[in-house]
Amino acid sequence: MRFVKIIAHAFRQSLKMIAYTFRCMCLHFYYNVFLRFYKKKRKKKDVNGHCNSEKKIKNHTKKNINMDDNNGNGNNKGTGNNELPQVVYLTNEEEAVNLVWFQNVPKYITTDSRIKVATIEGINEQGALVPKDATVGDVLILNPYEEATYLQAEDTQRNDNKVVKLLKLTEIFQKLGASSYKINYGVKSKKEREFDEKVGVKYKIVNGEESVKLKTEEMKQMGIEIDGEFAGNKVVSEKSYREAQALAFRYKLLDNQYVKSLINKRAPGQEHPMEREHIKIELMEDYNKRLDVAAKLDVAGGIFKLKADVKNAVKINETITLDIEVSFPK
Repeated sequence: MRFVKIIAHAFRQSLKMIAYTFRCMCLHFYYNVFLRFYKKKRKKKDVNGHCNSEKKIKNHTKKNINMDDNNGNGNNKGTGNNELPQVVYLTNEEEAVNLVWFQNVPKYITTDSRIKVATIEGINEQGALVPKDATVGDVLILNPYEEATYLQAEDTQRNDNKVVKLLKLTEIFQKLGASSYKINYGVKSKKEREFDEKVGVKYKIVNGEESVKLKTEEMKQMGIEIDGEFAGNKVVSEKSYREAQALAFRYKLLDNQYVKSLINKRAPGQEHPMEREHIKIELMEDYNKRLDVAAKLDVAGGIFKLKADVKNAVKINETITLDIEVSFPK
């Protein structure tokens, strides 16, 4: 009798497995039909010129940053960055659907509009530029300084990307009439980033040191110019002032209280403009905000297969703080 029950139970389980397999096969069949129809429809649109991603990209690159007033309160009209996901996990069309429907993707990813699983073609159709060597499995970070442009997560660790904010700041100094600048010191802080579903992003100190003072040679190796001289102007023209505002806005420098104060103090028409000012600036902060979001992918139960250099970029939270003295003609 017990043997019969075992056989009956095994038979029922087999029927359930067959039914489940049949449902999966049906779902896969309908998905393939839909995929063929979608590709065919999109191809027709491309021929008719309604879905031409190259035109969209060109239109994006033509848009400019407009500043509203002398205090640096700007309005970035039509940048497109606010409408794009900050982090993209690149995959193919079939795998994208598989991740959404078949894998147990955590809600902290599926409900976060800052993250998207997409194809290169899909991102291009949104009018965004993707690195030429980007491939399936890459994690892309929305460039905070370039309109509708992505870079690979590991490229945020390149020295030229680390110092881009400083380079633009020195341009602002020049447009505001500065005669010279000098970096008094630099401090580097490195922590390990970790995402926790309950508390969000956490950081822990690496090797027992929260921050270390950078040597001059170390900063030079990173591409940091320790000092610089300009022709200098006592009076700032309206044109130069507007250009300084636009640069500060585009490169997120108006969020820095020191830079914003400097720009206000050097406004055209000032009777007694300042002669010297100290600026403190933190490099990497805009990249780190996006890497905080990307950290979710690294702990999603192994669903997203991140490459070693991507995992390292997502794991390390590095900041570089500089103290700068800028001088103006007396």
